Amino acid sequence: MMNKPPFISSFGRHFLFVVSASALTLELRLSAATTTNVTWSGGGGAANPYWSVNANWLDGEAPANPTPANIVYSTYGQSITGVVDADWQVGGIQIGSSNVATTNFLDLGGHTLTVTNRIRIISGYGGRANTFVVSNGTVRLGADSSPAWMEVLPPGNLWFASGTRLEAYNVQCITAAPNAYYNSSIDLRGVEVVGGTLGALQ
Repeated sequence: MMNKPPFISSFGRHFLFVVSASALTLELRLSAATTTNVTWSGGGGAANPYWSVNANWLDGEAPANPTPANIVYSTYGQSITGVVDADWQVGGIQIGSSNVATTNFLDLGGHTLTVTNRIRIISGYGGRANTFVVSNGTVRLGADSSPAWMEVLPPGNLWFASGTRLEAYNVQCITAAPNAYYNSSIDLRGVEVVGGTLGALQ
C-alpha cells in the first residue's frame, strides 16, 4: 500500500479543511471505455438514478467499469442524485461549470468508487461556486501504479457527508485554493480516513 500525501493529512479523523478523424472507408467510434469524458445527465429520473443506466448519461451510454474516462458533473441533472450501483473504477471526476454555479450530489450506494487520476472541481466565475457532495460509501484515491489528485479550484466546495470513507491508497496531492471572491473548501467532518494519514499545510 502506498501513501504519498505531501500536502494534506488529518490530525484526527474529523475536520474541516478550508483555504482562503475520419477517412472515407473507416469510421472511428469512441466508447465509454476510452478516455473520452462521460457526462452525467440524470435522464433516468429520480426513480432510476443509477450509474449503470444508459439514460443517465448525456450520450446515452453508461461508463464502462473500469474506465480510464473522466466522469463529468456539470449543469446537467443537478436535481437527480446519482447512485453508484457497484464498486466502480474511473479515471477521474470533473465537476462544475465555468459560467454558472452548480451543485451536484453523488450517493455511493455503499460501494467503493476508485479514482485513478483526479477528482477536480473546475474554476468557476467570480463567486459562483461549484459544489460536489459525496455520501454513503468509500472514495479510494489512487491505484497501485497510479497516484491520484484531489483538486478544488476556486470557487469550489468538495464535501463528504458524515459516515463517508476516504481511502488514501496512493495519493499524490490534495489541494484547494481561494480566489478574490470565495474561499474554496474540502469538508471532511465526520469522514473516516483509512489507508493513510492526512495532515494539512497552508
